[in-house]
Amino acid sequence: MGISGCFLVSYSPFWFLLSVLLIVVGPQRHKRREEDPSKDPRASFGTYSMDKMILDGSTFPHSTPNGPYFDPDHSKNVTSVTGGRALMNCRVYNLGNRTVSWIRLSDVNLLTVGRYTYTSDLRFEGIHQKYSPDWKLVLNEARISDSGLYECQVSTTPHISRIISLVVQDPKTTFLGGPEMYLDTSSMVNLTCV
Repeated sequence: MGISGCFLVSYSPFWFLLSVLLIVVGPQRHKRREEDPSKDPRASFGTYSMDKMILDGSTFPHSTPNGPYFDPDHSKNVTSVTGGRALMNCRVYNLGNRTVSWIRLSDVNLLTVGRYTYTSDLRFEGIHQKYSPDWKLVLNEARISDSGLYECQVSTTPHISRIISLVVQDPKTTFLGGPEMYLDTSSMVNLTCV
């Protein structure tokens, strides 16, 4: 046992790791706690503070803060209607020089790599705006058979991925007030979507 600075240091592995953590993280943690994280200019560039995870107890990010990680609040499951347009989003921060790919898991079909489409099914399209963390997979004229799991994959070693579920349903129409309604010729009808 010895004294280092103001800390009493034991030579057990637990106290050694705690001491290193306090020395490395300690001064920065108190400074960041006083600042408003929404006013931090680095937040717009995808840098995520580990202090938020420690203080809030959240599990975000899903990977190390030095490498790419997903934002689960902007990478959610999608429901679409038959014949409609399904838009699946995958938000990735700290991507660096890595690429984002979309894969349909039902047949392990590579759909897009970056903004390039690799499938012969022309209903699929990869969309990405320069400097945006959002990587989108657009499916036009969705069919019920398109329902399933889609993987947003980042080319790290080993790769990291986020699974997005797509549900395509037939649209349903019902009339409130009964199964049958009778109207007079040239009467006014008001249809309201609920």
